[in-house]
Amino acid sequence: MLVNNNQIVLNPKVEGFTDPTLLNSNTLRTFVGIDSSGDLILGTIHSATLSTEAKIVQHLGLKEAMNMDGGSSTGLYFNGQYITKPGRNLATALVVSYK
Repeated sequence: MLVNNNQIVLNPKVEGFTDPTLLNSNTLRTFVGIDSSGDLILGTIHSATLSTEAKIVQHLGLKEAMNMDGGSSTGLYFNGQYITKPGRNLATALVVSYK
């Protein structure tokens, strides 16, 4: 979890993440969140630590946000094209369909 109720709540150790590479490396990041209008926001950041990612999503006005799988697993496909192309073949995806 990055942001809850508009506040940064990043605490990876409580969530069971202790690998310093995961926590502190500047790498591709993926986030999902909800803004103040209740809209779903998905995004990628090309180089950030978890702490930087939390600050960015808070600055974007997300009231709730969480980090998703990152690094070479980061990909964002929208409207028929990659915005951020993943660095490897992916076995799973989060798909949002709208009309």
